[in-house]
Amino acid sequence: MPFNEGLFISLIIGYILGSFLPAYFIGRLKGFDIRKRGDGNPGIANAAHIMGYKIAIFVAIYDIFKPIIAISVATLFHLPPASKFAAGFAAVLGHVAPFYLRFKGGMGMGACVGIIAYSIGELLSKSWRFIYILLPVIAIIALGFSLRKHLKMKSVNFSYFILLPLICISAVLFYGINAATVSLSIACLWIVVQKNIFLLKEKLKGSTPEERLLLRRKWLRPAAAVFPVGVLFYRKYTLILLATVFAVFVILEILRFTSGARNFPLSYKREESHRISSMVTFLFSALITMAFFTSHIASLAIMFTIFGDLFAWSIGITIGGRGPLGKTWAGTVACFISCFAIVSVYYKLGLVHLYIGIIGAIAATLIELAPIEDDNFSMTVVSAILMEIVKKIV
Repeated sequence: MPFNEGLFISLIIGYILGSFLPAYFIGRLKGFDIRKRGDGNPGIANAAHIMGYKIAIFVAIYDIFKPIIAISVATLFHLPPASKFAAGFAAVLGHVAPFYLRFKGGMGMGACVGIIAYSIGELLSKSWRFIYILLPVIAIIALGFSLRKHLKMKSVNFSYFILLPLICISAVLFYGINAATVSLSIACLWIVVQKNIFLLKEKLKGSTPEERLLLRRKWLRPAAAVFPVGVLFYRKYTLILLATVFAVFVILEILRFTSGARNFPLSYKREESHRISSMVTFLFSALITMAFFTSHIASLAIMFTIFGDLFAWSIGITIGGRGPLGKTWAGTVACFISCFAIVSVYYKLGLVHLYIGIIGAIAATLIELAPIEDDNFSMTVVSAILMEIVKKIV
């Protein structure tokens, strides 16, 4: 692959633009480190809280426009769309990991807003009719921000966790998968995850070491996506890999029970002290689903369990709202939307029909909602069975 000088220069410029944090430098000029005040984030919201809205507006303008400037520089080199957006994400990287602060910067949410704005502009230039979907969503987000004080910020969190993913799903279904929709989705996902992590830290302050270890275990779950992705390309080898990992975990479970060690080899829930862990049940469900169902159906069902369950738990904790059967309404909605987002990607890739995927997403959400002690097994298997039945009937 030949060296692309234009891409290299664009990435470097993007990183340098991103690494300049106006909130940090203005704070230094005023004699303090903004990272040690407020929520510790050198971004727009903390700048408004610590230094006022006038300075926050300046910070916002620069943070939002720096990825757009980086993308514009890449455009001058006539780079393809994916390379242009890579320069924009280099600005996000610079914001998150500036070299002069030992690679510990801000959350990069403002920079991601810039990428979202540019992506939407690119998409609207292809077909302006998407504005009919976009305007109502923007209106709801604006209303949420205007009422944030009265609703104790819950409306703002709603816009982060529900409406941003809906914009991505709508864009993918309307325009298909291209550089702009992928970049839009990555930027929205980054904002959702960063906001969720921030709120989780606030929610879990004062938690026990055991609870913090369990939190880390939850966030390891996306690594399991290697199995549903792998089965789409190398079914045989992915099955062998999954079977091996499952066998290792079974051996560790046996050793855990026979040795009497409480946290062997990882941290476990209290209720798992006398029963098989959810990690093993998830791996078992993934293994039999891959073995007995078509690759596309199995892959989608496993993805539901990996991400639907994760977002149901994390967003359910942060936003809450008492829902049916002892679950939170926010967690249930987050589960369905995350599953629906995965379905939209699989549909546009030609891997599954949209109605089959939606049936699976509804089934996975209902299983997550049900008062089942461990839904890691049933969520995967039941959604796969229903999708396979619908596929054969229709």
